[in-house]
Amino acid sequence: MAQCARNLQKFIYDADVTFSTVTRFLEFRPTLVHAEFTQIMPSTLSAQWSVPLPALKVLILRVQTGQRGNDYNHGELLTKAPNLEVLELKGMKSVPPLLPTNTPESWDFTSVPLKELRLVHYLNVDVPVLPTLVREFVYHPLNFHTGTPERINFHALQSDLPNITTLRLHGLMYLSSTFLTLLLMKRRPEGASEADVWMAVANASRSLEALDRLPNIDVSEYTALTALALEDYLPDEETSLQTFLSVPRIGTPALKSLSLSKIPFGDDDLECVPALAPGLTDLVLSRTAVTGYGVKRLVDKLESLRTLELEHCEGITSTDVIEYARRKGVRVKYNLGRPAPLLGGRRVRMG
Repeated sequence: MAQCARNLQKFIYDADVTFSTVTRFLEFRPTLVHAEFTQIMPSTLSAQWSVPLPALKVLILRVQTGQRGNDYNHGELLTKAPNLEVLELKGMKSVPPLLPTNTPESWDFTSVPLKELRLVHYLNVDVPVLPTLVREFVYHPLNFHTGTPERINFHALQSDLPNITTLRLHGLMYLSSTFLTLLLMKRRPEGASEADVWMAVANASRSLEALDRLPNIDVSEYTALTALALEDYLPDEETSLQTFLSVPRIGTPALKSLSLSKIPFGDDDLECVPALAPGLTDLVLSRTAVTGYGVKRLVDKLESLRTLELEHCEGITSTDVIEYARRKGVRVKYNLGRPAPLLGGRRVRMG
């Protein structure tokens, strides 16, 4: 088929396929612009990208649900497909050189002009250095991320992201306001060596004064986020929701979508949301500790809110607040499950 369809530019295949067949197909049709393979079978072999793919702009590779660990051969793919603009890898892994935690080496995607990069169920690898043109970045490791704060902060400072509007981070153990500030608000010191940057990041990870000394971006030349997901991490005093939303490119009226699922935020934690993100239209609070009282307060103060997700929130024990939100024009997706005790909130009767 690949050999016969000479004018084929877009191909989507949603059936069982081996990784070797995927690469073979692209070998026979290197003029493809858009390729999606959504049911790749697991394999222990590394992908072999044998021919240049200069026309390829969109590549989506998904391993079958429940499977994992196909090595997509990071360096070779980016070399053979130098014009990629959209890349989604699900159930994949890369095998970069083993990097000691105290050395300023990195792996990255900066050699290609990516505008969208989605790493989903990615196997045991750090947040990479991102290319400048990226508008959307999704990072969802297969296992709870166990890298080092120095490594992800180092990669964050190496990434200059003037165009990013969508950022979704799931299961990032060392998620912090320092990481988000380095990623969105700071730039690499001009003329600094890799070793100097590593040392500056190490100091910034331990000291707010050192963080402040790093060069700032010109906010007027950079976009604000419109969609943010911070999911499945354990907050502490230094990683509160307020510190995250206080990062200037995050907490603005431009932020329309916010997802905080699988984080034990309660009513008090969420109190800062209307002031720092007043333009929200979509809010996900599934598996948080919010109560009916907290939801009512958010619905009352977020005048633009249109959709709200409250799956498995144990602090919500009746549908009163669901009906209240709906009367206010908010579409609610919820699943209360078995009734559970309120987690420190107050019951209210909705009028």
